[in-house]
Amino acid sequence: MSNPISICHIISGDLWAGAEVQVYTLCKALKKSTEARPTVVVFNDGILAQRLRDSEIPVDVADETESSPLQMVKTITRHCKIHGTTVLHTHGFKENILGTLAKRLGRIPRSVRTVHGSPEIHHKLTKSPAKWIVHKLDALIGYLAQDSIVAVSEHLREILERKYGRKVRKINNFVDQDQVRIDAGVDRATRPLEPKKDNQSIRLGLVGRLVQVKRVDIFIDIVKDLRDRGIDCKGFVFGVGPLEARLKQQASDLGISHHIEFRGFVDPLIKQLTMLDALIMPSDHEGLPMTLLETLALGIPIIAHRKGGIPEVLDEGRCGWLVNEHTPQGYSNVILEAFENDAERLTKQIRGQEFVANEYGIEKNTARYIELYQQTSE
Repeated sequence: MSNPISICHIISGDLWAGAEVQVYTLCKALKKSTEARPTVVVFNDGILAQRLRDSEIPVDVADETESSPLQMVKTITRHCKIHGTTVLHTHGFKENILGTLAKRLGRIPRSVRTVHGSPEIHHKLTKSPAKWIVHKLDALIGYLAQDSIVAVSEHLREILERKYGRKVRKINNFVDQDQVRIDAGVDRATRPLEPKKDNQSIRLGLVGRLVQVKRVDIFIDIVKDLRDRGIDCKGFVFGVGPLEARLKQQASDLGISHHIEFRGFVDPLIKQLTMLDALIMPSDHEGLPMTLLETLALGIPIIAHRKGGIPEVLDEGRCGWLVNEHTPQGYSNVILEAFENDAERLTKQIRGQEFVANEYGIEKNTARYIELYQQTSE
């Protein structure tokens, strides 16, 4: 195309989590293309905003801590006028609502949204009327005011099609596999996973916010259960959140505080992943976690709940281990199975790296977004 499409992404940016990582990766890929020009409005000046600036991607802050919703809409509108935005791309409830108002005010031709995961809480009118109204308004905006809805997994596509019908497009979350390896400082593609030795402690990791849906409590119980079975293991928790004190108390009550390390928020996380013998993901539900893709790209074994988009990413168990029994003992049984068979573990490691490259690679999925933007702008 002689004139690249100008796309403005709107995202909270308060955390450096899956959605922020995906937006950053997508914007970098779009910037390299000749068909699209990405710009970004964030609601919080954090890691995402700084990384965008470092990558010379235009970014403005509509600060939600200091600005009213109307002021934020005006900031988005001004940003889009300056950059000649033709497609507005939103990522989240508040972003969808304020972005749509800015779209109307700034006469921006088209808009799309990406849904990065299922809602963790389903609000009821009688208990949380304000939040219930916001969610209903968000759904109405998607149906009436946005041109396309992107689902990042097959599981989400099936859910969203029941609400939005033919507007829904599936585009996988993706990673730059080469960049992941560079950031990790290792080449797991050519270095097979070494079998565990009897005198080594198995290092298990969990990555995520310390909130109920991530089930860090189950992870702590897994470490306890394995140790009770005579397995020398240690757990590493990467993340922060409101349940931190309670989870630390749980580990203390179980007598395994010195076998669980709470590492907090770590940036960059990639190098920390390389120290793990396996990533454990016992979440009650997930969309398509970026950590899952990064871990597969590094060739690290994954044991995860058969829920949400996880089975799709693990190719129904061909690239990792899926747990049906959502209990500490259920996960322990699968972990023991994984570490008792070195050949199977190595096979799944290699399959995982190949699967990420083929299905969740940066070139294929960036091209899908560009195609969507082009169709949306017609």
